[in-house]
Amino acid sequence: MTMPRAQRIKILIVLGMMSLLTALSGSSTNLAMPKISADLMISSSAATWIVSIGLITTSVLLVMFGHIGDLVSKNLVFLIGEMVFIVGSLLTGIAPTYLTILAGRVIQAVGSAMIMANSMGIVSQYFPDANRAEALAVISMFVSVGSISGPAFGGILITWASWRWIYLFNVPVGLLIVFAGMRLLPLRRPATGEIKQVWGNANWTGQNLFTGGMILTFASGYWLQQPTQHLLGFLILAGGAILTLLAFIQDQRAKSPWIAPALMHNPDYLISVSVLLIVMLVNSVSNILLPFYLQSYGGISAFESGLLMMLQSVVML
Repeated sequence: MTMPRAQRIKILIVLGMMSLLTALSGSSTNLAMPKISADLMISSSAATWIVSIGLITTSVLLVMFGHIGDLVSKNLVFLIGEMVFIVGSLLTGIAPTYLTILAGRVIQAVGSAMIMANSMGIVSQYFPDANRAEALAVISMFVSVGSISGPAFGGILITWASWRWIYLFNVPVGLLIVFAGMRLLPLRRPATGEIKQVWGNANWTGQNLFTGGMILTFASGYWLQQPTQHLLGFLILAGGAILTLLAFIQDQRAKSPWIAPALMHNPDYLISVSVLLIVMLVNSVSNILLPFYLQSYGGISAFESGLLMMLQSVVML
């Protein structure tokens, strides 16, 4: 799509700032768990679900929202995702109870999935081949900055204000980004019939299998932590793995698959994704457990633990 260079740069800034905000919120949440656990008087294992439920929601919806963006409108899905993310952040920030926080995190994760699934696609949509790689690298840079600065930023807010401001901060900043996005991103209102067609042709069987697989995989961790429930935990984990595998097999045979079949037969793509999965698994264990160790057992402040965790991100970058 032909567009003035100045407008493309402004769109890139909007996409980058929203990507930075979601990454910042995600990396700050890990640091806030010990404080949330103490404030709401919940166990550390219960507090980890504040992170896990967001990861589950994002992982099961990411591909779906990317597919919907391709069929309907990437810009529309992205902007709606921004608004959903802000609503989830507000609910989490003012949440009086543990269950309310979980609900807010789910809503926030839905918005994150809509944003993450379409931001790169919007870049590809407006930037020509000669500048596309550079523009995509800029988005990745914003995400990296958010991930790196999140622990230190969260530590400052937790130490001098409250863990709630990790989420409330997203509201005014997010609204400014939404306002800019609505002015810059061309919107096409899809027809009702078009939406019904996309909804009717969607592979809901594969989506439900994948959702069930992810829930069982994450839930197995609870039983694996119980001294007498290891067998049940492994059975639930195996059930989750089987459902996830069936979801990918079924999706390749569906009329309207979520993932392009060509990708699933590309060895280079599969190897890259598998390596990334292993790296993220190892990294997530560290990000979830390290704040509890540093603050609860190490006796250091949230700000100091945030600086230590930021060093890990800097080295990885």
